[in-house]
Amino acid sequence: MNYIRLILIAAALCIFSGAAYADDIHVILDPQAPTSGDLNLIQSTGVNYTVNWTSCSDAVFANTGFAGDNACLAFLNQTGAAIADLNFGFTVNAALVGQTIACDNAPGDTHLDSNNCLATPGPFVLGQIVNVAFFGGDPIPNNYAFYIAENGVALADAPTVGVEVPEPASLTLLASGMGLLGLALVLVKR
Repeated sequence: MNYIRLILIAAALCIFSGAAYADDIHVILDPQAPTSGDLNLIQSTGVNYTVNWTSCSDAVFANTGFAGDNACLAFLNQTGAAIADLNFGFTVNAALVGQTIACDNAPGDTHLDSNNCLATPGPFVLGQIVNVAFFGGDPIPNNYAFYIAENGVALADAPTVGVEVPEPASLTLLASGMGLLGLALVLVKR
């Protein structure tokens, strides 16, 4: 739950980056085996985790190339399955008023490589609720870490972020259940 919150916070900070930083949120969803440091755990789908941004100089970000970024989030997928999409949300605070958001992945990264950042209305107004989704490309494998960084808003001004890994689509769940039911019937008849 804490990981999802951190992701949302990171997304929020990126969204509200200042003009000096081109209002650009740099999002790197780069799965890799977890290293040392504190990771926000994402253990269930359909749960909204609340996270806070941390310093990009923390040990957990040592191998990410985020050292020069304003604020960072680190997560570990422990859902038992690959993560095919992530949703981030935050409420615009005073530091984000008038800002817009743009998102991108690390060069060459193919994980969750699409987003709806450009569809997010801006400039932001105080109290506005902003939701950003990351999807498409390769999913983030189970037991892999992923990281998010933002530029444009100081760590102290970054909003708390809500992060959610949506549950699988109803049709997918239905198909899985029906398949398991069919398999059970075949095994019982033997």
